[in-house]
Amino acid sequence: QGMYLPDQIAMVNGYIISANEGDARDYDTFTEETRVADMTLDPETFPNAADLQADPALGRRTVSTVNSDPDGDGDVDALYSYGSRGISVWGPDGSLVWDSGSELERRVIELTPDAWDDGRSDNKGPEPEGVVTGVVGDRTFAYVALERTSGIAVWDMTDPTAPVFTTILQPPADTDVSPEGMVFIAADNSPNGQPLLAVANEVSGTLAVWAVGPMMEEIDILPTSGAGITLGLVGVALVLGGVAISRRRMLGA
Repeated sequence: QGMYLPDQIAMVNGYIISANEGDARDYDTFTEETRVADMTLDPETFPNAADLQADPALGRRTVSTVNSDPDGDGDVDALYSYGSRGISVWGPDGSLVWDSGSELERRVIELTPDAWDDGRSDNKGPEPEGVVTGVVGDRTFAYVALERTSGIAVWDMTDPTAPVFTTILQPPADTDVSPEGMVFIAADNSPNGQPLLAVANEVSGTLAVWAVGPMMEEIDILPTSGAGITLGLVGVALVLGGVAISRRRMLGA
């Protein structure tokens, strides 16, 4: 079983979009995370336990010990993994309307293979961390921060019941690492009249601003001076999925 465990949610026309990262609880007094290979599986529930617990199968899969032994007989009857490695759309009544399934991982490997971290593929894959939505022209898009691969996956959410994958915004290697929080700035509120996506990156400690829209242009909106702040252009305009993208970033000293 997979627990969605969204890290962040957003809304489009009454529909909820969840970024299903999945985080385990790990405290000084309590931890729930373990690997399938380290569990004693119930032989009736898992007659092929030896095969399942091999590393190429589920052996390295990270699961929870909570509720894994509902009958209390000392062996594991249920496996609960963290996150679903993608995004989901939930209806106004809470029902699951759409799920990206394996699409996110397939797209990362296809479009940004150098960013794929196979050492984490047994855990949470690209780790969809956060999600925000915004309107570009007459279309509504969802921007999904991928903590592990550092990209931002984009879906067209104009019809939230049938999302369409658009592209991945991928910064140059070792620049903006592990996007965490994002803010979409609508064209009406933008200093250059173009929709912007501001991205705070946890590991690199950088702020990146992506311009998303029909115009291919560099943007110059961040302060060039201040306490220990330096602004540098690290990406030129990119054309991805039919949408021109340009990007600037701010570095902490």
